[in-house]
Amino acid sequence: MKQDVDFFVLEQQAEWSDSYAGPGPIELDGFMILDLKSYREGLFESMLKLFEDQTPMRIDAIRAAHAAGELDHLRHQAHELAGGAAYIGAACLARHARAIETHAKHGELAPARALIESLDEHAERTIAALRVILAESKGDPAT
Repeated sequence: MKQDVDFFVLEQQAEWSDSYAGPGPIELDGFMILDLKSYREGLFESMLKLFEDQTPMRIDAIRAAHAAGELDHLRHQAHELAGGAAYIGAACLARHARAIETHAKHGELAPARALIESLDEHAERTIAALRVILAESKGDPAT
C-alpha cells in the first residue's frame, strides 16, 4: 500500500545543522551549468550576471526580515535566493538558503541566525567559482 509523504513532518525531522554555515567546499551542479551553457550562446553569462546583481539585495532583504522578525518575508526571500541559486547551478548555496527558509517556516529565528551570518561569504565564494567556470568555458585563464 502506497503511503503519502507528510512533508511537514519530514521537514521537522530533518536536521538543519550549521554544516551549511561553514566555509566548506563549494558544490556546483555541473549538469545545470552545462544545460545553461549549451542552451543558448551567452545564457550562462547572462544568468550569472543577473545572479550576481540580485544576490546581495536578496541577502540584505533576508537580514532585514530576520532582524525585524518578519518570518513570512524571511521565508519568501530565502526561497527566492534558493531558487536563483539552484537555477544557476549553485547547489550548496541553494541548500543553505532552503535551510533558512525552513527555519523561517517553522518560526525558528535563532537557528537561522548562524546561517544568515555566513550568507555573504558563501555567496561570494560561489559566485567566484561560477566565474571561473565561465572564464574557462570562454578560453580565458582562470582568475
